[in-house]
Amino acid sequence: KQWYQRRVRVETLHRWVKRSSRLKWMQNENLESNFKHACGLAVDLVSDTLTSLKRGRGKFDFDTDVAINSLLQHVMVLLGACVKQPLEGIARVGCSCIRHLLFSTGKELGEHLNVVCKGLADACNGSLEAVHL
Repeated sequence: KQWYQRRVRVETLHRWVKRSSRLKWMQNENLESNFKHACGLAVDLVSDTLTSLKRGRGKFDFDTDVAINSLLQHVMVLLGACVKQPLEGIARVGCSCIRHLLFSTGKELGEHLNVVCKGLADACNGSLEAVHL
């Protein structure tokens, strides 16, 4: 149940960033600051969850492993969508959250690091689409 709740929170934030256009972000300053705060808290929740699970068990069982992969994939899709936003403040939040996730859970990620690296590569490719590099 706890995995589902965390995943729903991340998916809700992803819908929020996809639905909001640049015009909406600029018209409502509170919307931007609320989103930044919610995004940071969601990444912190994921980071704390991964850290506590790894330290508590030492190694993940299969079901937990699958849930962690799914959670990390959803978080990286969310952060990639943030990085691709044309508004600088939201793009910076995406970058900062990726950095926080890597620094806070780097040792605990282990074999899950490939999910984060794939998400990071997708975010970089998406942000460079406009320059056609």
